[in-house]
Order: sequence, then structure tokens, then C-alpha cells
Amino acid sequence: MKNFSLSSLVYLFGDEGFSGNHIEALRKVKRCGFDETELVAEGPVWDGAQGPDIESFKQTLKEIDLFPRSIHAPYTTVNLESPDKDVRERSITKVQSAIRFLSELGGNVVIVHPTGPVDEDSVPYDSSTYGELLKYLGDSVYKLSEIAIESGVQIALENLHRKPDDGWIVRPLESMQELRSFIHMFDSTYVGICMDVGHTRLSGLDVGDQVRIAGDRLFALHIQDGDGPIDCHRPPGQGVIDFDSFGKALNDISFDGAWTMEVKAQHTSSSPDEVGSQTYNVAQIWKDKGISNI
Repeated sequence: MKNFSLSSLVYLFGDEGFSGNHIEALRKVKRCGFDETELVAEGPVWDGAQGPDIESFKQTLKEIDLFPRSIHAPYTTVNLESPDKDVRERSITKVQSAIRFLSELGGNVVIVHPTGPVDEDSVPYDSSTYGELLKYLGDSVYKLSEIAIESGVQIALENLHRKPDDGWIVRPLESMQELRSFIHMFDSTYVGICMDVGHTRLSGLDVGDQVRIAGDRLFALHIQDGDGPIDCHRPPGQGVIDFDSFGKALNDISFDGAWTMEVKAQHTSSSPDEVGSQTYNVAQIWKDKGISNI
């Protein structure tokens, strides 16, 4: 049975970035109808040396009967492929903290951005850096896999799209083919893939084909919709993604991982609360009738 989860991102991220209250976000996820959530290890509460107060998370999750299916590891300040060893080590430490945090809460899977953020300070890949940076990434993922095995949780590497308008013509691990090739060396029980269907759209790839290629290494989904060149993160049905093809492919591979709705209000005309309710309505339709276009 599908157990759809709502990422707390919708209540944490706004025009000023990550400024929402994590505990209140959990309560809002529950109020709009979801029984599972994906935590997000971003924002001021995660920036301090001590990290968030896990006891407040435990108490709230138990009180409202909300299961933390997954957590999105830090990504705005993380670069696991950096040629700078200190940057890599700091990044690994931050992701390890998220792995241990979720393990203590009893969750299942940690979503990891394998490549660093694309911003005005980052340099696009070329033939001289592509392979070297993937080697650094492999070393980082190996260290993370050791902590995942020790903690009894899975890590899932997320597909991230290139940004050609910003000079990023290629980006490693953008497709399921690349991701499967990269992770084949790691323990198949603990290291897999998170497919963000919106990123797949932006990469110009067929969502159904990509699901089938990911196959049994597909541990988690980020479900969202959109159109145009922006990573919109709208509720399904408010963009152009072919969810008929997506749903059929998930049935074909008997997917039983984390079904996470990762939506935001920024590229809609709705409030976060309205987006949460809209997304819950989609989840109910999909539970009853299967994933398809709405």
C-alpha cells in the first residue's frame, strides 16, 4: 500500500529562504492529513554546532502520531565532491549528522545531493574536472555508507539537473543510468537512488523510462510538478509531467519505497497551507485509483 509522505519543506522554505519553525511544520503536515513526513536538515536550527534538539522532535512526532519516513540531508552548504578536502570533510560530517538523527527517530532513508550547489561561485564541469570530482564523491559516499550501515538506515542519491543557461552543460549523475553505474559498487541494501520527477523533467528525460532504469535501486521519490525552465515544486496536476507514465512504471518495478510529495508554494498562487491541502487531495486520489494524470 502506498503511504504518501509530505516534505516539511513546504512549511519551512519561503521568500527569505529557510525561516520556518521545524516543530510547527511537523504539526502542519499532520493537520493537512498526512501520517508520514520527510524532515529537512536545513535552516538556522541545523546550522549550530549542537544541531536541533532531537527530544523535541521525538516528543512532537509521538504526540501527533507522525512517522518520519525520511530526511533530506543538508545541501545548501554541502559539497561531497569538492576538491577541497576540508570542504568534503565538513560536508560528510553534516550528512552523517542527518543519518544519525533519522536513525534515532526510527526513520528509513536519508536523501543526499551527490553534487554541490550550482551558484554564482561554482565552476561548471569540463573534461579536466569531471572524473576527478566523481572520484572525490565516491570516497565521500563510501564514508556515508559506513555510517548508514552502522545506523541501519538507507541513503538515496538524488538526481540533479544541469543548468545550461548558467553555463552548466553537463552535471554528473543527472540520469538514472549514471546513478546506477555510480552506485553499483556500494551495498545495494543501503545505497540507492531518490528520483525527483521534477528534476527528471528539467533534464528532458522520460519519467517512465527513468523509473524502470532505476529499478530495484530506487529507494525514494520526490514527487512534484512544474513547467518551463524553473524547478517549480508544485502539487501534481499543476504542471506538465506525465504521471500516467510515471505511475505505470512504478507499478512495473513494484516500487515500495518512500513516496514523498516535495512541494512548495513559491511558484503557485496559493499559501503553504493551501498547497499542503491540495497535495493531500492528490495523494488521496492516487491511493484510491493509482498514480495518474489529474
